Amino acid sequence: MLPSIRKKSIFVLMTIIISVMAIPSIAIAEDNIWADDEDAAKPGQPDFQQMTDEMLERIAQENPEKAKQLRELRDQDPEKFKEQMHREAAQSFGRNRGGQNESMRRGRAGGQPQTPGEGFGHAERNNGEGPGRMSRWKDRVQKKHDEFVDWLKENYTDVADELAKLRETDPGEYIKKFTESREKYGEIMEVQKRNPEYAEVLKEDLELKQNRDTLIRKLQNADDEQKDEIKDELKEIVAKRFDIIIKKKEFKYKALKERLEDLQKKLDSRQAELNKLVQSKDQAIDGRMKELIGESEELNWD
Repeated sequence: MLPSIRKKSIFVLMTIIISVMAIPSIAIAEDNIWADDEDAAKPGQPDFQQMTDEMLERIAQENPEKAKQLRELRDQDPEKFKEQMHREAAQSFGRNRGGQNESMRRGRAGGQPQTPGEGFGHAERNNGEGPGRMSRWKDRVQKKHDEFVDWLKENYTDVADELAKLRETDPGEYIKKFTESREKYGEIMEVQKRNPEYAEVLKEDLELKQNRDTLIRKLQNADDEQKDEIKDELKEIVAKRFDIIIKKKEFKYKALKERLEDLQKKLDSRQAELNKLVQSKDQAIDGRMKELIGESEELNWD
């Protein structure tokens, strides 16, 4: 059996990897105010680019040709690339897990039992230079996982409790539920760090969408009398969502305006520097010539 701390580390690592692989690309429909997904890449999700780059580097160490093919696939078909990386991650998990169990059973060469520092990622860590790249990556993944779980405990207790039970009883279902939760709440968590007011708007919008979906399901099985009542409730929710969507757009437009103003200030500063350089051309050339031929004047303070 793997030591519990090692099993936990690998399990959390694979949970995050699979949740990242499951993130779909979302097309932006700016002319449709009712589009539920307004961001092509949700900021609440882990950095897929960085994680896949590091995975590709590890694959390249063992199989350079496969890494080359994967990089080409990333350029040609991003969706197939995600699917393939998902499979690579799952296969790697199986190999490392199986390899560790075998190593623990047989022990190292010479009959010595495997030490806690060996096994998954051992080659990266024990290179005489402190923690290796894979070890540092696992630490970042673990931190992201724990951060999100802690945030759920504070903001969506019922979801956090369900995840805690699944983690102990059904690891496969835990990964599925964790992935769904990241997609559903991850953006709110990240926004809350920068703009708590906007995060509250996102929470309200999420609740309205959940109530909307509930009413739509009820409407499908309701009789004529009930349908009229449900439609009235649904219309009220749709009206509230319209107001919420306007608020969301106002927040985004405000943030965009602030970024543009900041960019304009930087552009003005760069333009001023450029003008100053152009005006001092002759002086700069003369000074540089003196430096090059050793005629620059130095004051003697003695």
